[in-house]
Amino acid sequence: MLLLSNLDDLIFPCTKKEQTKIVTIKKITNLSLLLKAIEFAKNPKLIFLSTYNISKKALLFFKELCEEYPALVFKIIVAYSIAFRNKEVYSILQKMPENFEVVGCYNHSKIIGVQSNTQNIVIEGSGNFSYNTNIEQYTIDNDLELFNFHLKWIKEIKKDVHKYQGHFRYGQS
Repeated sequence: MLLLSNLDDLIFPCTKKEQTKIVTIKKITNLSLLLKAIEFAKNPKLIFLSTYNISKKALLFFKELCEEYPALVFKIIVAYSIAFRNKEVYSILQKMPENFEVVGCYNHSKIIGVQSNTQNIVIEGSGNFSYNTNIEQYTIDNDLELFNFHLKWIKEIKKDVHKYQGHFRYGQS
C-alpha cells in the first residue's frame, strides 16, 4: 500500500499478478487518476466509469476526450439523482458526443476502466468524479478478466436500464 500525495509516485501494475493499493491525500482526484491511466495505456480505445457524482469540469474533460478521439468508446454509469442534484451537469450529459454513452440509475459504485491494445487498467475505489481533497482509497489492476467483468455488468445495466431502477440513458447502444 502506498499513501499517495503526488501522482508522480504512482506506478501502474504491468501484469495480472501485480496490484497497486493506494490511499490518496491532498489534491489527488478520480479525474487525475483517470488521466494517469490514459497516459499509461497510451492510446485508449475504451473507457468506462461508474460514479455517484460527477463535476462539470470532469464532464467537459470527457467531452473533449471524446471529440479528440472519435474512435474512443466512453461508457459511464452515474447516479440518476444527478438529474435534480446538478441540472447543469445533467444538461451537458444529454448533449455529449456520439461516442459517449451514459446511464443514470441507482448507483454508488466507483470504478474506472481504461483499455488500449496492450493495457486493461481497472481502478476500484471510493472517490467520485468531483473535486475533493478527501482521503480516498483505490486498488489498481491491469487485468483483462477484471476489466471484462466490470464491462459486462455496465453493458447489462445500459441494455435494460429500467430493470435496474434506471431513469435515463443517452448515447449509442
